[in-house]
Amino acid sequence: MPATFETWGLPQTRAFDVQFGEFVPKLSKWHGETLEIRSVDGHVNFGFTSADFSAAWAAYPAYPNACLIYAIAVPWRDSGDLAKKLRDRWVNEGSR
Repeated sequence: MPATFETWGLPQTRAFDVQFGEFVPKLSKWHGETLEIRSVDGHVNFGFTSADFSAAWAAYPAYPNACLIYAIAVPWRDSGDLAKKLRDRWVNEGSR
C-alpha cells in the first residue's frame, strides 16, 4: 500500500524541490489489520526560503480496494531532534 502511495505521491513533490532521505519502514497491527508505516527526514525549498522536516505516513486497508493514508510532517525550525522525536512518537503511539 505505501508503495502505491509513494509511486503516485513522490512525483507530485518534484515541483516543490523536495528532497527525501532514506524511507524507514515499520509494520504493525491495528484492529487486526496490517498497518504499514514509513518515516523519513527531508528538505524543501520555498523560493527564497527552505525548511527541513520529519514526516511519516501510515497505510491502513480501510476499504476493499483502497487504503486510507494518514500522515504527519513536522518542520524542524530550530530543533531537528525535537521534530524527529515528535514524528517517532506519532509512529509509535499510533501503531499500538
